[in-house]
Amino acid sequence: MKRRLTILALTALAVASFISVELTVPAPALAGGAKQIRGTAIDGTGTCDPQTDGVDNPTTFPLFFPVEEGGLNGCLYTYAESSEGSPSGTYRERGHEIFVSHDPNKPGRFETTYLFTAKFDEDGNEIWGRCEHPITAGTGTSAFEGVTGRFDIKDDIAAGNFPYRGHLRF
Repeated sequence: MKRRLTILALTALAVASFISVELTVPAPALAGGAKQIRGTAIDGTGTCDPQTDGVDNPTTFPLFFPVEEGGLNGCLYTYAESSEGSPSGTYRERGHEIFVSHDPNKPGRFETTYLFTAKFDEDGNEIWGRCEHPITAGTGTSAFEGVTGRFDIKDDIAAGNFPYRGHLRF
């Protein structure tokens, strides 16, 4: 009985020590000075112009990120590289993107890879969709040079827009 209590006490001490160490170590995303971003993007057709923004023709409509506190401001151009569907209506697409800032205080651009996953009904209407956008590089002499991070978008089918959130590290 005494040995069982000793083992139980040592186990409790080890767990308490582990928890205290975990609580004192900063989270990796925050340790590097990550900036949280969030907002709502919209279809950028008619607002975003690839020629003006200096990018080649995207494969799908661009997303426009309007000025919002704590968010991005500019256009995201998408270049699909592969896709696959299933009989159940799920769809996966991979590719890369170029974000061009329209914020005069943060000029420049960055690039991402992306994975878009969605489900469609029998008529081809989107039921739900979401995508992950890991940032691969900031380009040129811009406010985004050396930026890393990721943002995610979840399609809001009813509203017809694209809420996003993520973290950027400069």
